[in-house]
Amino acid sequence: MSAWPIDAAAEAPYSRWPGGGSQSVRPWRILELFARNEDLEDVLAEVIPLIEEDDPACQCAILALREGRLECVASSRVSRTILNALDRLCVADASNATGAAAAFWAAPSGCVDLATAPGWDAWRPLAKAAGVGSCMAEPILSAAGEVLGGVVVFIEAGMAPGSVVAERLHLVARIAGMAIEQRHLMADLLYHAHHDSLTLLPNRFLLDERLGRAMAAADRAGTQVALLHVGLDRFQTVNDLLGRGVGDLLLEQAARRMETGLAAGDTLARSAGDEFSAVLPGVENLQRAIRSAERLRGRLAAPFAVSGHELTVTASVGCALYPAHAADALSLERCADAALHRAKHAGRNCVRVFRPGEAGSAQQKARLESALSQALTHAEFQMVYQPQIELGAMTLCGAEALLRWNHPVIGLVSPSAFIPIAEETGLMVPIGQWALWEACREVAAWRELAPQARVAVNVSPVQLAQDDFVNSVRAAMEAFGVPADALELELTESALASDVQGVADRMRELKSLGLTLAVDDFGTGYSSLSHLQELPIDVIKIDMSFVRQIAAAGDRSPMIETIVAMALALGKTLVAEGVETPEQRDYLASLGCGAVQGFLHGRPLPAAEFAAKWLR
Repeated sequence: MSAWPIDAAAEAPYSRWPGGGSQSVRPWRILELFARNEDLEDVLAEVIPLIEEDDPACQCAILALREGRLECVASSRVSRTILNALDRLCVADASNATGAAAAFWAAPSGCVDLATAPGWDAWRPLAKAAGVGSCMAEPILSAAGEVLGGVVVFIEAGMAPGSVVAERLHLVARIAGMAIEQRHLMADLLYHAHHDSLTLLPNRFLLDERLGRAMAAADRAGTQVALLHVGLDRFQTVNDLLGRGVGDLLLEQAARRMETGLAAGDTLARSAGDEFSAVLPGVENLQRAIRSAERLRGRLAAPFAVSGHELTVTASVGCALYPAHAADALSLERCADAALHRAKHAGRNCVRVFRPGEAGSAQQKARLESALSQALTHAEFQMVYQPQIELGAMTLCGAEALLRWNHPVIGLVSPSAFIPIAEETGLMVPIGQWALWEACREVAAWRELAPQARVAVNVSPVQLAQDDFVNSVRAAMEAFGVPADALELELTESALASDVQGVADRMRELKSLGLTLAVDDFGTGYSSLSHLQELPIDVIKIDMSFVRQIAAAGDRSPMIETIVAMALALGKTLVAEGVETPEQRDYLASLGCGAVQGFLHGRPLPAAEFAAKWLR
């Protein structure tokens, strides 16, 4: 920036500066330094001559208050011996120096005779050696009256301060206060521009800067840089069930815990809502990066106590290395994203390292997310229904409604691919509501053919968290005249673990409608026996991963036996999913399992085909 032009008319008010003289133009120079945001020391160095130039007997020093101590930030003629004594004085010990006293008591000191003033015994030899006889001090205050430091003027021995020194001292302190306060403000602005306001961790901007420096250092040293992307699993459920206030507190606690899992020189940043990133410079090998990733994940293992809630949070971590996996920062980000996506797809709460070719899958996810936002509008969803067979009578006892997405270009998209995206983006609420209404419409039509027909509909944790969810279920039932015994709602087991009390309250509201409530995929999540006792659950569905362990006649599954025994002891109904062989069915029947569903008895069918095959 070029210097501001000096206009004679504009200078006129400053000719009234106390004492006049050469100071009439200096305020413009000071303002220019302010405008150019020059270093604090440079600005204050320009302020000091306002006192010294017209009174050669005066020596000025400006002291800033930093962490409870005074630090000299500008001086020109003050003796180095005296400066060393002033520097780092603790303001709480106000008896040691006039400058400290002024800063501490926030009041001007007046002119003090160093030869006779009490409290200056230790300073007398220093003052005598420097040829100083007296001094004056003025506190530096912010606009709000906060003490920022002090201005000290030392006067040569045998000399008296000029008549305008006290007035100039006051004005210099005011200018110094503005300069120091401006630097504090700029420092705050710079800090907030580089840090997340909630967790106070570095933000994406600072993360990218440190990643670039780490990559440049790795090039010079021949080492590697690891980039970890950490996603808190099902964090949105906490926000939806307990509110963003609790979610924010949980993020703060999670950030503090993960910070303790990093080595010196590593950077942990908050990169998105519930995602964090870590830059590990100077990594020798992949094993070191994996150990760090596991350490971050392990820091979150213990439950969090947040606003009276005990919350369990896990993390999925994706890891990528520079230059092994990518040649630039943007590509490295994509690789870590792809690895994180695979960690979530693998069941969450795990660490995955980037594999060549995975970056394409991350881009595919982004395309899928974009297409999903239009799927409901374009009527691309369909409900199919799989029969549930009662094992005693071997008759139809219900059907599970399953959501399918048939994209006109991509084709049939697996629910395991699009359901997590829908939950992450909030699209699961309107999609889930459509599925509920569609299932109610179909079961109402079926009841005309088979009065006992009933359907089970899956409910996402995101739906359950909505304040109006119970009302939306009631509205769907009333719209189609569906009685309570015709509808069952299935909740995933992981939804029960995020906030047992909140889920229990919502489930009791649903039970007040007379509905049957089931826990889906039981055995794969985090439910405990106490949860099953606390929650109004009617049906437990055994996950197909356990059923598949029953490969042939004679094989047994201790896990299934435990689940069945526990459910029967609690008086719950049991349904086993994924039954594909007579051996699996017979084994489950021998344990006392009430019903099964799977390819052995029927594949999912569109509503009309299901009615034609099973209800007529």
